[in-house]
Amino acid sequence: MGEYMIRTGMRERPLLKDVVDDLLTEIQGVRLREEVLPLDTYAQSEMVDGRIEVSINKRIGAMPGVKDAAGIAHVAKWHESIHGERDMRHNVKVSSNNQLAFPDIGADTPRLIVCRRTGTGEYEKGNEREFIAETAALAAAIAPVDLARSGAFAEFQALAVRGGDVTTPGWSLLYDTAAFIGVNISALVKFLAYRGVIQIVKEGGKSRIIATKPLLLRDAN
Repeated sequence: MGEYMIRTGMRERPLLKDVVDDLLTEIQGVRLREEVLPLDTYAQSEMVDGRIEVSINKRIGAMPGVKDAAGIAHVAKWHESIHGERDMRHNVKVSSNNQLAFPDIGADTPRLIVCRRTGTGEYEKGNEREFIAETAALAAAIAPVDLARSGAFAEFQALAVRGGDVTTPGWSLLYDTAAFIGVNISALVKFLAYRGVIQIVKEGGKSRIIATKPLLLRDAN
């Protein structure tokens, strides 16, 4: 982000949701596309002619249970960004045993698909690469500096300070926070749960939010 702001002459840091495409294409040098992919796939990363290519599924909104296609796409872009830097840029010759999908039939050049970000939320046992990409994507997409600019999240923090059940109006505040920073609600909840800030308790067919500790935004500056 620092490099991007220098290049563009920005003085005020933008929200990640507003510049994520530029960060991938201009800073990481990734080719970013929207394509029609299978309905169980959010996005995928390929090495095409020596360049990293990230494809976002145009049909995310048509997937069962999806209510926030844009938020899911935002997190998926960061997931693929992690793969690009960690698994592809410095290790172009990925073993074909690691391919997670078939190459395009009839393609003129080999298209090595290194990752497919699926909507199942499950990974093969021992797939450390995907687990790292998923958790790192949450940390990248949900930046403390963005959270610190959300009025809804400030309200949620004030509500959660006392701990305990904050289901009302917790859910409303978290939905507003997710919309403000541009991620889907499931990603935000998972991020806060990973940080030990909340626990989600299923009870009577409903999900309750239990606040366990405040999220310190010390790195937001």
